[in-house]
Amino acid sequence: MSRVGNLPIPIPDGVQVEVSGSAVKVKGPRGELEKTFHPDIQIELVEQGYPDTVLSTATIEAAIAATDARLRAEYAETRGRVLARLAELEALLGDPAAWWNTAAAAETRARFAAFIASLHTNFDQDAPAWQLISDPAHHAQRCADMVAALTSYRMDCHQWRHVLQAS
Repeated sequence: MSRVGNLPIPIPDGVQVEVSGSAVKVKGPRGELEKTFHPDIQIELVEQGYPDTVLSTATIEAAIAATDARLRAEYAETRGRVLARLAELEALLGDPAAWWNTAAAAETRARFAAFIASLHTNFDQDAPAWQLISDPAHHAQRCADMVAALTSYRMDCHQWRHVLQAS
């Protein structure tokens, strides 16, 4: 496997680099580029020789499908555990005899209520993340974007070198 990915990339004067999550944006005197990386899928592809070996679109699509299925299953499992624990927490907090249901613990109850509301916002059936994960059109577009990003890697490298060169 190539060790090129472990080498530091020198950033010339006049070039700005912004990293936000898995997105990298580079602005230089010769242009501007933005790239989103997909680490889970790239790990699987590296095991098949990527990027040193040019892989077929079908191979990349299969890797995306396998990784996507695994990540969806992991998310669904985690979501199920969170919702089950949330139900347990709500049952505990609903116990009228518990110390936190006294007048002196009103602030504690309010903080728990905010925490529970946040969990519902992020994990319920109508949670925005779950809606996106469950939306077939969003899923198809995301997979297509990943295929395009991974198959254009060699051209992207050429463009990155161009942008990073001093004028």
